[in-house]
Amino acid sequence: QIKLPLYYWKNKGFISNKNFVIKSNKIIEDIYITAECNIYVENLKFNDNEKQNLTKNIFIAIEFSENTEQIIENLKSAIEQADYNPIVMKDLIFSEQIVPEIYKNITNSKMLVMDATYPNCGAYYEAGFAQGQNKKVIVTCNKEKFNKEGIHFDISQKQCLLWEDEED
Repeated sequence: QIKLPLYYWKNKGFISNKNFVIKSNKIIEDIYITAECNIYVENLKFNDNEKQNLTKNIFIAIEFSENTEQIIENLKSAIEQADYNPIVMKDLIFSEQIVPEIYKNITNSKMLVMDATYPNCGAYYEAGFAQGQNKKVIVTCNKEKFNKEGIHFDISQKQCLLWEDEED
């Protein structure tokens, strides 16, 4: 009775384990729920209007400070010019804790843009979370700062789009 749903869920990528074996109607090995299953369940929480806009969202991961205000505005403008919706956590109003909101907004975005000009642990974490969900992660950085300091080795293998001034 349980074999059919387990095989279906495994084929959908919703469950995983090292050696998935069913013998004599007994399940051998622990079964784990995958990130794909969690994303599927999270998406069920949205109404149809929200679901239509999910693929138009691009999450911006960046330090929030006076130094980055103009960078954020320029990223938002570029994303809007490309007919997408920029998602910046400081612009959102919500009544829940911030971390689940970050997860929800990254999960429901097409991709993530991270600016590494002013390194921020939260932005790196958000980029890693997006990468773990097979989202495209675009890294940007000020050219002068990049040439002097580089970027953290964890993302140094990714192509980095360099900009010289706010007009770039």
